[in-house]
Amino acid sequence: MRYRLAAIILSAFLTAMAGTFYAQYILYLDPESVLILPISVQVVLVAMLGGAGSLMGPVIGAAILLPISEMTRVWLGYKGTGSDMMIYGTLIMLISVYQPKGVWGLLSGLGRRQA
Repeated sequence: MRYRLAAIILSAFLTAMAGTFYAQYILYLDPESVLILPISVQVVLVAMLGGAGSLMGPVIGAAILLPISEMTRVWLGYKGTGSDMMIYGTLIMLISVYQPKGVWGLLSGLGRRQA
């Protein structure tokens, strides 16, 4: 319990510091500029698909899913049809259905099978 509380305190402190620096940089904050929905959803999806119960899961999820998102947006987004979001959504569904523990669960499972 003590370590969890310390982790929450450290996380809140770092988040508050980042928010303070951001507010000083922008000089004006409103909900539409700070709490936009696509960024909030992307943060949750990266953590969930990478492996939410581990430390490396969100890191692996971000390293894999964000480049895929940007590549599909650049390659297909200029047409204006939304096909880049459909491909990204399909990848999210496939990982969620076939690997519920996330990408990190898949990678850590492969390491245990080979040992």
